[in-house]
Amino acid sequence: MPSTNYPPEQGGGSKWDAEFPTSALDVQGLIAYVKYLEDQISYGIGVSPELLQAAETGTGYSGRKLPMEAFLMQQQRIANAILSLFVEQILRPLVRWNFGTQAVFQAKVKNILKGQRQDASGAATADQDPDMRPDQVPGPVPPKKGAPIQVQGQQQGQVPLSLVESIDRIKSIAEKIRRSAA
Repeated sequence: MPSTNYPPEQGGGSKWDAEFPTSALDVQGLIAYVKYLEDQISYGIGVSPELLQAAETGTGYSGRKLPMEAFLMQQQRIANAILSLFVEQILRPLVRWNFGTQAVFQAKVKNILKGQRQDASGAATADQDPDMRPDQVPGPVPPKKGAPIQVQGQQQGQVPLSLVESIDRIKSIAEKIRRSAA
């Protein structure tokens, strides 16, 4: 830093002067606010902050697994509720439409917590075929082409309507209603 001074006509003081701070900058409030915002974002997306913290600092079963199991139980309830709505609003009407009111079906969500435990232990799921190839999708084997499809409440050999056939049938019924109303 130069030591030049102003001329006496301008006051004669130093042109450069440095004042050092007497206290340090305290950023603890800012750090706490960022932590608060992270927690709020975590709650907003439906994940408890404890779940994320336990992954980094938890030890043993109670430190890491309990928050994860609580989260998975919450997700199971949400998945069950979504499936229930889907079945009642979409699937049940479509099944009744294609197979009649006597058709019986069942849909349920796989137990997320049980599946997570089995994945951790490396065990095969109960409904998985040990001879299944990795690229196969588990589930019932589709019927062979041309084979009759049997659904409870449906006559033997009767093939359910495709979506296009169902739409065409509705259009023709609507046209008949329009003609009879005119």
